[in-house]
Amino acid sequence: MNALVAIFCTLVLVAGWHYATNSAAVDRLAGVEAGRFNHLRRRLRRLNGVQLLGLAAAIFWLFIELGRLDGPAKNVTRLSIAFGLTMLLLLITLALAVVDMWLTSRLRAAQRRSPPGQ
Repeated sequence: MNALVAIFCTLVLVAGWHYATNSAAVDRLAGVEAGRFNHLRRRLRRLNGVQLLGLAAAIFWLFIELGRLDGPAKNVTRLSIAFGLTMLLLLITLALAVVDMWLTSRLRAAQRRSPPGQ
C-alpha cells in the first residue's frame, strides 16, 4: 500500500511540476485571447501547478498519519490536520479549475460571436 501511495503522490507531483512550468497551451491562446485574460490564465495555471505540489505532499502526509493509527501512539489531531489540509488543497484545485473553465467558455463565446476569418 505504501508503494502505491508513493507512486500516486509522485505522479501528482510530476503533474503539478509540468502544469506549473509548461504553459504551451496558454502560449498558443495568446494570439486569440485578450492579453489580460491570457495573463490571468497563465497565472492561474502556474498557481494550480504549485498547489498540486503541495497537494502531493499533503496526500503523502495523510497516508503516513493513517498508517500511524495502527500503532500504539494514536494522534488523531495530526490526522485531522492532514485531512483538512488535503481537502482544502482539493477545494483550491477545484476553484482554480472552475475559473479556468470560465475563461475557456468566455473565449469560446467570443469566437462564436465573431465572424469566421477574423
